[in-house]
Amino acid sequence: MELRRLQYFAVLAKHLHFGRAAAEIGIAQPGLSQQIKVLERELDARLFDRGGRAVRLTPAGEALAREVPALFNLCDAVRSSVRAAAQGRLGALRVAYTRSGADLNPGELVRRFRGLNPRVDVEAMTGWTTWNLDLLRDHSVDVAFVRGPVREEGVRSLRLGAEELVAVVPQGHRLSEGDSLRADDLADEPVVLWPRHQGTAFYDEIVRQVWPHRAPRVMQEEPESEQILAAVAGGAGVSVLGRRRAVKLCPPGAVVRDFTGSRPTVSVSVAWREGDGSPTVRDFVAFCRQAAVEVRPGARAAGPADRSAEPAQGGPG
Repeated sequence: MELRRLQYFAVLAKHLHFGRAAAEIGIAQPGLSQQIKVLERELDARLFDRGGRAVRLTPAGEALAREVPALFNLCDAVRSSVRAAAQGRLGALRVAYTRSGADLNPGELVRRFRGLNPRVDVEAMTGWTTWNLDLLRDHSVDVAFVRGPVREEGVRSLRLGAEELVAVVPQGHRLSEGDSLRADDLADEPVVLWPRHQGTAFYDEIVRQVWPHRAPRVMQEEPESEQILAAVAGGAGVSVLGRRRAVKLCPPGAVVRDFTGSRPTVSVSVAWREGDGSPTVRDFVAFCRQAAVEVRPGARAAGPADRSAEPAQGGPG
């Protein structure tokens, strides 16, 4: 069974139209039809219903359509591994940062690992917690930095530390007076936060600590810290963010205030697929554990119990 025919199948499964699929591939329509018939003979299964003018996937075709993305990812990984070996590199590590990762020590951690392993090719991208976990599940990355507790089946995580959270309020607001405030002070305030689906566990961890008795009055949602801070500066409401991000990006019209008493924090972890046999991933996780990263100066560092890697529990991510 040739990979080329599987690629043809994937394009046809996307379009469900021989003419459009053939045009995307760059071959004649009869040639595409012939290649699909050869693939069906090889698999001993009919993959498409071609009755009338419509083209539909059969149950066997639907099953193959679910499997081919993972096969293509595996082929890409094999290709990258072979190229790395040919170029004298020992392996590859694909890393996903959270969007706030540039302000935290995970980036420094990766740089140190790269310095100690110059023959490992490190590829990095930046997303948000939920998306990073999706990339991890889809084998698009090897390790992912995430915020908040990890509750994904088939994913293991190593807690690196915790970052302190702060309140951000409009300048001139009653809560902008003084250097600190209590979490209860935010109970009845309009709130600006990011959409929960971007990091459900991260979001819920903040709500649990800052609004323990009832849900926050979210009046506006923004996808990025910059937009959240701009909305607060414009008087749309108050917000809660990681200290370093808030202080670094705080615009005129908004002020950052510490919490008094037991200060809320959010964990930062590195996650990887359970059972991943990659020596590079194992080396990176071992390096993370040995480094015992403190996420920011003054933040609560991971203790011995925090640094033990445990299987993530099932549930929302």
